[in-house]
Amino acid sequence: MQKNNSVKLYFFYFLTIYIFLFCTNNYFNFVDSLKFGGADGFSYMAISKDAPLITSEKMMSIHSERFFFPYIIGLFSNFSNVDFYVVYKIFVFICLAIINLYTIKIFRYLNLNLQTILILLTLINFNPYITRFYLAIPTIVNDLIFVSGIIIIIEKIITKNKNKFFILLGFILTFASRQTSVGLILAYIVSILIKGKKLLPIKNEIIGISVFIIFVILNIYYSSNIVVNSSSRYELYSPEMRIFGFFIQDIPLKEKLIFLLLPLLSFAPLLLYLIFTRKLKVSFKEIIKSKLLVFLLSFLVLVILQPILSGAGVTGRNIIRLVTLAYIPFIIFLILITKEKKTYILSKKHFTVIIIIIATFHSFHPTFSIIKIFDILRF
Repeated sequence: MQKNNSVKLYFFYFLTIYIFLFCTNNYFNFVDSLKFGGADGFSYMAISKDAPLITSEKMMSIHSERFFFPYIIGLFSNFSNVDFYVVYKIFVFICLAIINLYTIKIFRYLNLNLQTILILLTLINFNPYITRFYLAIPTIVNDLIFVSGIIIIIEKIITKNKNKFFILLGFILTFASRQTSVGLILAYIVSILIKGKKLLPIKNEIIGISVFIIFVILNIYYSSNIVVNSSSRYELYSPEMRIFGFFIQDIPLKEKLIFLLLPLLSFAPLLLYLIFTRKLKVSFKEIIKSKLLVFLLSFLVLVILQPILSGAGVTGRNIIRLVTLAYIPFIIFLILITKEKKTYILSKKHFTVIIIIIATFHSFHPTFSIIKIFDILRF
């Protein structure tokens, strides 16, 4: 009976929260989406429209190497006669459903109480760089697909679930969506090197390695057959610039500091909640002793550090969106190394209301929300 009540409550929660988001979100057409943060969507749409052929449009290799899901979207659209842009929107909705479903599974497995789960889900779904951005600009859905895959994999690792189908699904979503997925491989290797223990059974490791190799080959094949856009600024995407760009770019110190602070536009409400409600329960030495925590920490460092190291000249304001790829794994990691405080500055009920209000206002992004109370903060 209690389980049925929880299911009804989750259903009511998502119905309420997404009705609110849908009614207050901006929805750009494809042309407008290119102007408001979705410039990469030009390449992805070209891949979709030319599927099942390799696109004839000129594009950057970094975009063509993410061809798989735009290609699948194109196949589905061409054979079903559903508009390409609509199919991208459908994929956004599917990804948001997967992300929430598997996040709930993780939180429930970690024995978080219902109130805490609902607050964390509110912080996740009201983060404009997880929901509103992709509702407004669905062609950048590869980001959400990547997050979906990562959350599935983390859930299977945490719960020690050996289901090969869902592990396979998680690896496909992750490795086929973004080059950032290399961070998953590196983090897994780091956890083995430090702990000498594996997080997954050998069969699942073989599945992961096989999927990774397959998509590396497919991405290289597709990318090598596209017409390279010679007008693009390829020097900005060289290995040197991607690793040392923050240090070697000729950018004023003030702009670099602003660049480093931009992720707070995504993470600030979450950090506020965690600071006032939770406290550390493990030391750094204890973190190093846990293969799971080493894996998660390594993954977070790699995903967050990559756009930072590329510097303001390459990453620009995209740093907010790219760092937010680590938002949910960051929550999971912090939940694992902290415990709830026994006393709050305010009563738990009042603090919960304040956090929900802050999260709601946080969702009113001046570009992606129709509510423009933060227009004055544009810079």
